[in-house]
Amino acid sequence: MKTTPLDRLEENIQKVIEEAQSERIFVMKDGKPVAVVFGLEMYDAEDWGYMSSKRFWEMIRDSRDRDTFPLANVREELLKDE
Repeated sequence: MKTTPLDRLEENIQKVIEEAQSERIFVMKDGKPVAVVFGLEMYDAEDWGYMSSKRFWEMIRDSRDRDTFPLANVREELLKDE
């Protein structure tokens, strides 16, 4: 796990973003993590939409009690309110 102090983030932002493409970088303040930076180069917009969707993760938790949950059903459920 890599870390960077919050008070040095601005001066190191380019390096932090580059390193975040291959591993998470924790931003620390007073020795405690306050944020995490992770790269998105390997993801497309659809992946990011799922990763940041509370509803998607609720569906994942619910599906763990079932044998399967087809991707088509996930997409249908997520697009319901759009």
